[in-house]
Amino acid sequence: DKPIAQERITRLQRQIQASDEAGSSVEHDIDFAVNSLMNQEAVFGFHHLTLLCLSRDLEGVSKAVSELGACLTDMNINWLREDMNLEAAFWAQLPGNHSYIARKALLSSGNFAGLSSMHNFATGQSDGAHWGLPITILETTSQTPYWFNFHQRDIGHFLVTGPTGSGKTVGLTFLLAQAMRINPAPKAVFFDKDRGAEIFIRAVGGTYEVLSPETPTGFNPLQLENTGANRDFLLRLLKAMLRANDGRDFGQEDEDTLEKALARLMQEPAAERNLANLSTLLVGRSRADANDLHARLRPWIDGEKAWLFNAQHDVLSFSGHRVFGFDMTNILANEELRTPALMYLYHRLDELLNGDPVMFFMDEGWQLLQDETFSAFIVDKMKTIRKLNGIVGFGTQSAADIAKARASHTLIEQSATNIHFPNPRADEESYITRFGLTVKEFNFIKNTPPEKRTFLIKHGNDSVIARLDLSSMPDMVKVLSGRKKTIEECAALREQYGDEPERWLAQFCGWEKAQ
Repeated sequence: DKPIAQERITRLQRQIQASDEAGSSVEHDIDFAVNSLMNQEAVFGFHHLTLLCLSRDLEGVSKAVSELGACLTDMNINWLREDMNLEAAFWAQLPGNHSYIARKALLSSGNFAGLSSMHNFATGQSDGAHWGLPITILETTSQTPYWFNFHQRDIGHFLVTGPTGSGKTVGLTFLLAQAMRINPAPKAVFFDKDRGAEIFIRAVGGTYEVLSPETPTGFNPLQLENTGANRDFLLRLLKAMLRANDGRDFGQEDEDTLEKALARLMQEPAAERNLANLSTLLVGRSRADANDLHARLRPWIDGEKAWLFNAQHDVLSFSGHRVFGFDMTNILANEELRTPALMYLYHRLDELLNGDPVMFFMDEGWQLLQDETFSAFIVDKMKTIRKLNGIVGFGTQSAADIAKARASHTLIEQSATNIHFPNPRADEESYITRFGLTVKEFNFIKNTPPEKRTFLIKHGNDSVIARLDLSSMPDMVKVLSGRKKTIEECAALREQYGDEPERWLAQFCGWEKAQ
C-alpha cells in the first residue's frame, strides 16, 4: 500500500536526518527510495529472508553459518543468527505462515528482484513418463528430488562412464532394480565383466552364465527356425566365424559355397543341424587346402573354439526368467570368439522385443565397440530396439573409450541420458568436445572424490549432480556389486542351499539363517 510505505520511509528519513547518518550515503539511499515511490518507479512491501543451515553435528552447523554470514557481509547485508526466534523462523519459511515471521523489513521491488535468482532446480519427469512411472527418485546435491527416467520422448538409450571404484556397477544395478517397479516389469539382459553383477542378477531370480572355454555354452545357432531372416543371419555369423587367418576378405566363391551348404543343412530337422554336419556338406565343394572352409570350421567342432557353438541341442532360452546375465570377461579380448558370440546373443534377443519394456546393459561396452563387426551390428540394432520399446545402456571406465570408438558419434547422438561418475583422469577432449560438458561440469568430474558418492546426469536440458549414498546399507551394496570374495561366498551358499534366492540370500546378507 503506497500511503503506508510512504509513511514508513518518511519517518525513517526524519530519523536519519536527526542522527549521525545525516549527509551520508544512507540518507542518499533513503532520498532515492522516497523519489522512486513518489514517481511510481518502484513499489514497496514487507519481506523476510531466512537461510536454513543443515549438518550432522553442531560443529558443521556453526561452520555453515560462518561461511554464509561471510558471504552476506561481503554484500553489505546485515544478518544475525537466530536463537530465541529459532523455531518461529523455521516455520515462517513455509507458505502461509505469515504470523511466524519474527523479523520483517521494507523492501523495494527493485531490491526484491535482485534477491530473486531466477534459477530453479531440475526435477526430472514425475508423471507422463514413457514407461509410466519414473525409474527412481534421486537426491540432488541441492537436497531436492530428481525423478529419473531413461527416456527422452521414446529414446531411452544411455551411456555410463566411471573408473573402477567410482560406483558405476552399483549405479547400474540400482537403476535396473528400480526399473522393476514399472508395469509391465521389464525384462533385462546384462552383459557383464568380472562377474560384477552376478550376485544381483541371481538375487532377483535371474539366470547367469559365465562364457568360459572351460565350460560348453550349450549354444547351437544352426537350430534356429528355418526362416529367411535366420538364414541371412547365419550366413553373416558363419562368415564372421570363418574369416581367413591371413585377414583376406571372404571371397565370393567361398560365400557361394557356404550359402549352398547352409541352405541344404537348414532343410534337415533341427536335431540334425550342427557344425559337424555342416562341415560334411563343405567337403569337396571347393579345392582342398589348409585354409579351405572345411579346415577353418574344424576348430569350432573339435578344437579350441568348440565350447562356444558345438552343442548337440541349443539350450539358450529367454523364457522362464526376467533377468539374464552373461559374463563376457573371457572373450572380450578375443575377437575370433567375441564377435560371433555377441552376434548370436543379440540376434536371439529379438525374442524379447515384443513391445513390452526390455533393457540391455553392456558393462565395459567400449571393448565391444572396438569390434568393427559388432559395432556396426549394434548401431543398426539400436534403432530397431528403440522402436520396439527397448533401451541399450553402455558402461565404460572413461568417456575417452567411447569417444575413440568408430561409432561414437552415433552412440552419443542416440543416447538420451549420459551418466558420468567422478574420474580424476578425465580429459577435456572426450568430456567437453565429444560429450558436450561445460567447464564447470568437467571440473566436477575431474575433481570430485568417489567417496562423496555423487555423479553427473545429463538428460535433455537437465544437468544434475545426484547423490546415491548407500553406505548405511552395506548388505545391499554387497548384492549390487560383486567382488571376488563375495562372489565366492555366494557360490558356496548356492551350492549348499540351492540356486533359489530365498534359500541363500538372507544368510548372504546377514539377515537370518538360510533355510
